[in-house]
Amino acid sequence: MAENMDKLHITGNGITVYSISRLREIAETSSPIFVLIHGYPQSNLMFKHVIDRLPKDIPLFIPDIPGYGESTIDASHQKQAYSKREIGRIILDKLYRVAERYAPPGHQKLKIILIGHDRGARIAHRLAVDNDHPTCDIVGAVLIDIVPTAVQFQSLADPGNAAATFHWAFLAAEYPIPEEMITAFGGDKLVEKMMLKWTGDTEAGLARVKEALPVYKNHFLNRAVIDASCADYRAGATVDYAEQFEDQKNGKKLGLPTLVIYSKKYLGSRYDVEKVWKEWISDEGLLRTRGIGNGVGHFIPEEDPDAVTEEVLKWVKEALKLKI
Repeated sequence: MAENMDKLHITGNGITVYSISRLREIAETSSPIFVLIHGYPQSNLMFKHVIDRLPKDIPLFIPDIPGYGESTIDASHQKQAYSKREIGRIILDKLYRVAERYAPPGHQKLKIILIGHDRGARIAHRLAVDNDHPTCDIVGAVLIDIVPTAVQFQSLADPGNAAATFHWAFLAAEYPIPEEMITAFGGDKLVEKMMLKWTGDTEAGLARVKEALPVYKNHFLNRAVIDASCADYRAGATVDYAEQFEDQKNGKKLGLPTLVIYSKKYLGSRYDVEKVWKEWISDEGLLRTRGIGNGVGHFIPEEDPDAVTEEVLKWVKEALKLKI
């Protein structure tokens, strides 16, 4: 994944964002920048196999979410600081700091495509609904294996869903209860048990997840990562939920081409994914959904990178009318 890629720790305002990027050629390409944002409990390593399959001339920015992996953010336990809107703003600010040195003279906003999985998809969803960043113009969004945060929490009223996704309530519980319990149990042990539970049953997919598992486990030996991940879920249950509730009440919805990729075995077993997302987009013609079967679980970019890459590139050509 690191071939011809820049590894950077971008610091400022008490925040460090670690990223892998390929932005040196943005002045010579018409392709938007692909911004790939990982989920819980992972890091940007999760996109390794997708990146290896993407055309080499597509500009890329792949951060560790602030607080996860090698990125750091003050664990102030202020819910607003960990909202998807705030974390997304930080990511795009750091992207611009890196990209502006390579952008052509007189450029306007950077054109970007957001591709997020799990928590990263929730960041992408928030940013795409707002699409008001001063330096980045979001032209499309790919959301992998999520329904909107508000829908997820509302579904906890079903006992079966609540049991299957217990971590949503647990991680969002009052500080420092989940943080201390995870630390006592072992953050590395929790990561292993959760990831293997959420992974599907394909031999190749399981092997790729297990290959990266030691890296994810090691990150969760760091108490700051545990704190940040709980703060992430806590913000989801409060700030993010309230914002989405207001969005729906006021008719503020996704207004750009959106591709939703989901696991039939994991998310698709609990939701009618396409029906759910039709309620969250301004024009159904902007929405495309694709269910991935064959036993693939939650970690689709690792379990079936061929399918993810194929679907994203096809959507970019057909829905966005871009030649890449």
